Amino acid sequence: MATGDLRDESGVHDRSTFTKAIDELQRVLKVIPSEIVYQPKFTYIWSLTESRFQDELETPITRRRSVERNCESLLAGSWTDLAR
Repeated sequence: MATGDLRDESGVHDRSTFTKAIDELQRVLKVIPSEIVYQPKFTYIWSLTESRFQDELETPITRRRSVERNCESLLAGSWTDLAR
């Protein structure tokens, strides 16, 4: 759903309160912006992480290797390596 549609459907019309709610969803449910739309106005289309990165999430990986990859990317100064 688009940000404006989510705000209308939720009934939370205060922008600050709504932004905090989206931040909470991102932390708890792994909700991410899956698309950015500029017409008729700028908005994000939100979806669950699983819907955007389905193949990557099906790849088995140990916790240790995941932490190692995160550290490698942080030390290299780039988050783009996290998807490999």
